[in-house]
Amino acid sequence: MSFVAYLGLNYPIENVRFHNESSVKITERYSTQESSAAVLQHHLTTMYIVEIELERSLDDLNPQSKIETPVDYSEARQTLYAIIQFLRLNLQVGDYAQIYYCWTGEEAEDSLGMATVLLSELPIPDILTEERFLITFIND
Repeated sequence: MSFVAYLGLNYPIENVRFHNESSVKITERYSTQESSAAVLQHHLTTMYIVEIELERSLDDLNPQSKIETPVDYSEARQTLYAIIQFLRLNLQVGDYAQIYYCWTGEEAEDSLGMATVLLSELPIPDILTEERFLITFIND
């Protein structure tokens, strides 16, 4: 099994802009049409979905990781910051994006939690995550 992150947007992926140094990359390593459809049906409220590759798993933002592996937690925070920068570049004011991450094969399972992040919020808030978690990013 592998950890996979799905990005939900309200516009086609062809309209996404990337920085050359962006740590958010579009991939199709683990997802299938069935798994993407399951995430879109069960978890996301956006119109489009794509699998993304991140430098570090957002699962490392969980409270246990902060205690046991502070380096991984710190790197997960950097990944969260990179996602926020990426979304600030791409989302219109009033729009939102969602990221759902889980183990492959668990796309249709119940979510274990969710959080909302305002892209304008600084400093970036703590998000206490776990697997099968949905984060909604709002560009207010």
